[in-house]
Amino acid sequence: MKNMNQNGSTSNNGTAIVGDTEQRVRRALEHVKPYLLVDGGSVELVRIDYEKHVVEVCLVGACKTCSLSMMTLRAGIERAILHEAPEIHRVEAVSNPEMEQRFDYHLPSMDILQNSKN
Repeated sequence: MKNMNQNGSTSNNGTAIVGDTEQRVRRALEHVKPYLLVDGGSVELVRIDYEKHVVEVCLVGACKTCSLSMMTLRAGIERAILHEAPEIHRVEAVSNPEMEQRFDYHLPSMDILQNSKN
């Protein structure tokens, strides 16, 4: 089985290359997550299609229903992934009910915020 490397070429030793690509995609997602969390959302990696060079992600929390989610996907998430893993050609948002249910983000209450200022 052939897998792509950093430059988009293929190699018969796929395990290390696949792991490297996934690690770089995850690093890119970790870079954008803090910006999404501020607004009550996040993004999770669903899978990487190495044949098509496509990353599938699931937008969760507020990002799932936000009217600007496609802009966030293209200008933020996809841009970060393509920078870290140039062998990827596209990022797609997919639904994943299990990931959506697991995401349980709670903003701190106003009382906690008030007490932290004192």
